[in-house]
Amino acid sequence: MPGKGIKVFDLKNNGDDRGFSYNVPRSTFDFIGEINDTHVATIVPGATRGNHYHVDRKEFILVWFNDSWILAWDQGGGTGVETQVFHGVGLKLIEIDTETSHAIKNIGMKDILIMAFSNKKYKIEEPDTYKRVVI
Repeated sequence: MPGKGIKVFDLKNNGDDRGFSYNVPRSTFDFIGEINDTHVATIVPGATRGNHYHVDRKEFILVWFNDSWILAWDQGGGTGVETQVFHGVGLKLIEIDTETSHAIKNIGMKDILIMAFSNKKYKIEEPDTYKRVVI
């Protein structure tokens, strides 16, 4: 499991013959506090999202996947980059602290769906997203 700045959780599929069903643990809501912004996106094969960090915002990302992808992160400016590769089908939950640059790259053949939740509202006039490439 990744270290300081980022935590990855494998969420259990509680679904049945109607389809998948996952629950976000209470501890994640305790980590994030109040949710003030939500972002939903896909990552097509070969593409990357992220390569940035936030100074004031914490976030968690749900990654729903049906193939292979890479999570890359650092533990703040001047630290080394770490990566973890995932394969198969499932839903991962990633908690991301402030100052932690992060990126997700789709190395599979199918789209990935991501849903990001943060504790501060994104404002175009006061952005809190700073580029720092980790993949």
